[in-house]
Amino acid sequence: MVVFGSLTVETFRSEVGNMFWVDTVPKPVRIKLIRLKEGVPTLRDFRIPFSLIFASPRDTLLLEGTYDFKSESGREFRQVFMAPIQSSGPMQEYQIIHN
Repeated sequence: MVVFGSLTVETFRSEVGNMFWVDTVPKPVRIKLIRLKEGVPTLRDFRIPFSLIFASPRDTLLLEGTYDFKSESGREFRQVFMAPIQSSGPMQEYQIIHN
């Protein structure tokens, strides 16, 4: 198990393109990590800020909130705050920001 606050951009670089299972009720929901965006660190930053963009079919909507995740590579992530973002096309996108 990995707590999200202790992660870096390198933790997710190899996960781009992988499926994740989000722990939801009544059953887990599958989403795909489609993009990783690196931010620009400032002098005060002790790590590179980043955001993750996930996608699910449009008919699957996850609400803004805190979730537990598991990637297809076997990594587990706890207490991750994710929010849906405006997206066009057949997929609903979600964003996770880590500063």
